[in-house]
Amino acid sequence: MIVILISAAIIAPVYALEAITTQSNGPIEMSVQYGEIKIENCDLKETFLVNGTLSIPITNSPVQIKIYNPNGTIYDSERIPPQQISSDGKYWYSFDIIYGNTTPDGPYKVEASYNGYGVTTSVHLVIPPIIRGPVPNTLRIVDNNGNNLHEVRAGQQVQIEDSVQPPMCGSYSEFAYIIQVQDQKGETASLSWIEGAFVKNQPMNFSETWTPFFPGNYTVQRYLWQSIDNPNALEPSVSKTVEVI
Repeated sequence: MIVILISAAIIAPVYALEAITTQSNGPIEMSVQYGEIKIENCDLKETFLVNGTLSIPITNSPVQIKIYNPNGTIYDSERIPPQQISSDGKYWYSFDIIYGNTTPDGPYKVEASYNGYGVTTSVHLVIPPIIRGPVPNTLRIVDNNGNNLHEVRAGQQVQIEDSVQPPMCGSYSEFAYIIQVQDQKGETASLSWIEGAFVKNQPMNFSETWTPFFPGNYTVQRYLWQSIDNPNALEPSVSKTVEVI
């Protein structure tokens, strides 16, 4: 969605954004829109646009914008002076959130007030993926000697081997590495995970033991999350199909 706000003398910034529900209270209206996440100098930055409309005559009072982070403290604030409010009552303000290890995860409250009227809404911040771009599928099914297997016998113990590159930015990042094996009915035949932290420029190699007991087609799926308790994907999952005879 492209947002273009125009008045006789003022042209608002243009953003490619996704709007959330507009909130209103008396003569003041406000909405917050999500912007695209961009990588700048290895920082992930997302821009949010606050805009709204005043349906009463413009006075010498400013529109006060306050953004509170999830712990209730003020993250950002701005006073929009009357000369920056368009003649038809439109106002806007943008703010950025830089994603990092210290960025609080959860709802950010956005508040706009004018001449004793106030309206609030919130944006729920979910930390975005750290690793981006195409993900190579390095899953391998091997025997105890490290030989690649194209098919597996029921009752045969095999190894699921994999290698994962660390994040492009940052010295390290905590992760949860998860391997799930599902049968052709979609039921879980095996589930295992390990938690740790990446070290800069050092790929991580993983090996999990699996013994299928019944013939059929199985799907091995690998997930990389921030943690078991925080299933925020660090990269897209990959999978491999295995035939058991």
